[in-house]
Amino acid sequence: MRPTEHVPNGTRHTSESMGVPTTAGRFFPEIRVIPQDGIQLLCTRAQGAVLTDTLQAGRAMRGISTIKNTTAIGLLLILLGIPVVLPEKSFEIDNVEEAVDIELEYINYQDLYTKIAHIESRQNYDVANKTRTVGKYQASKAALLEFGYSEEQVQAIYDSFDTVYTSKGHARYHFDLETFPPEDQERFIRWYMHRMETVYLKDIIAKYVGTTVNDVYITRAGILNASMLGFNNVVKFLESNGEINFTPKRGYSVQNRLAQFERIEVLS
Repeated sequence: MRPTEHVPNGTRHTSESMGVPTTAGRFFPEIRVIPQDGIQLLCTRAQGAVLTDTLQAGRAMRGISTIKNTTAIGLLLILLGIPVVLPEKSFEIDNVEEAVDIELEYINYQDLYTKIAHIESRQNYDVANKTRTVGKYQASKAALLEFGYSEEQVQAIYDSFDTVYTSKGHARYHFDLETFPPEDQERFIRWYMHRMETVYLKDIIAKYVGTTVNDVYITRAGILNASMLGFNNVVKFLESNGEINFTPKRGYSVQNRLAQFERIEVLS
């Protein structure tokens, strides 16, 4: 944003620097002229403060972060009594996200694991899935093999599957915890998160944390949460600016997983 221009008390708002005259007969003390991408806002300090507070409140409530509709912003400015010069075409106020401080809740890694476990399995160690992801953190076969389990060990987990049907006829899958004990599951999630941070998503974290993609504020915690759907799916979402959004048949999409932690950050 350019520096504000102050107009002395009682001066009519017809400065050539404003582009065109403002509403005839309107006089304001301590006028602030704020040019922004084809729109000029002329307001007192008090009006400017109200406008800023309104935009911040909208952001905090996950409201409009980018204004593309001239009618919406026009009504807001009219209510605040702020004269405005609009271009003939619709306009956009960019970088509103950058102007708003994001208030984050900071948690440690153990709290992060607990929150992820609740999403994955409601923190149940013996839960399995039809797609053969298992345990508290729903580990896939590929992840288990990279973690250090052998093909025989993974197959032993699958061979122990037991199916229970609910009163509504829905299948619920469980497995024998001796094949993938709780202590191994806790070691697994620590290994998995470290692997994501230091290898597979290291550059993505450096590039996108602190930015906004498809109206979602990106945090390290959000990226790690979304990585439970596969790191490649996280990369595709972010690099495509949200256009490629992997969604499992049942469960949350990559965007959903990022949004779950857009106000939460992990202490590194």
